[in-house]
Amino acid sequence: MRLPRSAPGWTMAVFGVLAGALGAVGLVSPTTQLSLPGLAAPGERAAGDFTPAFMTAPSMAALDMGVYYVPAALADWRSFFR
Repeated sequence: MRLPRSAPGWTMAVFGVLAGALGAVGLVSPTTQLSLPGLAAPGERAAGDFTPAFMTAPSMAALDMGVYYVPAALADWRSFFR
């Protein structure tokens, strides 16, 4: 496996890993994702609050970004860094 060869590459790689990991957490357990910034737990939310269900869309986007950013960083795709 090739490591990133530049500071921008490392930045993109770290961001991609974090985005992918937090996206996976949000897909597997949206309530855990909501508790990370200190938002109310599902039992403490108002009736009809669909925030945990809504968390699947940005979590999927974050996972996709991680899948895209990490290979771009490993390939040292400089035009992507711009």
